[in-house]
Amino acid sequence: MDIFNDVLCTNNAICSSGVDGIRFGKHDNPSLNTSWVAVLICGTLCGCGGGLLESAFQLASPKWTFSTPSVFLNPTYDMKMCFITAFLYSLTTSDIQISVMSFTPILDIDQGRALAILGFVGLNLVKLKDPTRIKYLQDTKSVENKDKTQ
Repeated sequence: MDIFNDVLCTNNAICSSGVDGIRFGKHDNPSLNTSWVAVLICGTLCGCGGGLLESAFQLASPKWTFSTPSVFLNPTYDMKMCFITAFLYSLTTSDIQISVMSFTPILDIDQGRALAILGFVGLNLVKLKDPTRIKYLQDTKSVENKDKTQ
């Protein structure tokens, strides 16, 4: 049930706050509404949540500073999932123009959100089957078992 809640909350953040916040928001610069870069960055960051803030502002250290979050240098699978979902949602529901091609929306917003949810569920299922995650869980269990026996 936790994965289901995570998928719904993350997709709502990506689609509503991130992508649609840029496309349909009232901005000082109207060209921002048609910017693919702004749509993808905001959609991805909204899906990643508040974990980026700690890394960006060094909130865990006694002296706060602003720096590039480490996740930008080596993106996690979750960040990649958020980017793919923002891209998929934007591509299927936007009429944003790119210099080499133009896209007409093939889905309405509700259909696009449903597709984004299905895509995100699929990406989460791939993550669950990831052998490195299974190895990590096995290592974690062995450490927990050692702690219990001591």
